[in-house]
Amino acid sequence: AAQYLLYTGGYQIYCTLDPRIQEIVEEVYADQGNFNYKSEKDEMLQSGMTIIDNRTHNVVAIAGRVGGREGAFEWSYAASYSQCGSAIKPLSVYAPAIDAGILSAASVIDDYPVYRLNDSAWPVNAYTGYRGLLTIQDAIRISSNTTAVRVLEKLTPAASYDFLTNKLGFTLTTDDLSSAGALAPGGLTNGVSTIEMAAAYSTFANNGVYVKPRTFTEVRDRYGNVVIDSNRETTVAMKETTVYTVNELLKNVMRSGGTGADAAFSGMTMAGKT
Repeated sequence: AAQYLLYTGGYQIYCTLDPRIQEIVEEVYADQGNFNYKSEKDEMLQSGMTIIDNRTHNVVAIAGRVGGREGAFEWSYAASYSQCGSAIKPLSVYAPAIDAGILSAASVIDDYPVYRLNDSAWPVNAYTGYRGLLTIQDAIRISSNTTAVRVLEKLTPAASYDFLTNKLGFTLTTDDLSSAGALAPGGLTNGVSTIEMAAAYSTFANNGVYVKPRTFTEVRDRYGNVVIDSNRETTVAMKETTVYTVNELLKNVMRSGGTGADAAFSGMTMAGKT
């Protein structure tokens, strides 16, 4: 019945997409030369993107896949669920730990295996070996996995899970509570979408207030009556002091020596996580 009304009801859907930004995104994604990287299995990189305007919290552009669009209702890497890896750490570990007073900008954490079994150590880092005592600034800047797990143990998986689902709008499963590699390193059971990630990160640009993202403002029928009104849903996710600290830490990621330095450019204050 809903589908019938959608196609025959003369509805007007007021979309939040910004045509100018969407056009730029589509031009970039249509050129496969911009994504000229291959996996270890010699497969071309795929990508999805969601851009949220931090002032309005509207979704202003989406890219569903690399390459020109070949039809309608194609698989979207922006809306589907994929593993996010270390990009989850500021959301699942560091922000809630700072907000709870467990961690501060002056904290020092040991970059050393959390578990050892026979000759195996866990977790391993993307860089070779372990570096001993690290400031929290360096731990995030180089994306240490061991420090993230150690902070999670102090915070507790339950507190991390609650922060992600009840304050930052993520859809997780309870299996993520029992998996040691889920909440800190980012090996979640079902993964996350780029829409969820963009909305959660926009909280750092909104003084700690989470705003549920939207792709439309309202739907009207052929007579001008409002059928659906996309009202704002907001949650105070963290303290403003937490936001300030996390933003300063994430700025280091984009500076020389950080894992995100290659993505930085001049003329804008940038903070991010790889």
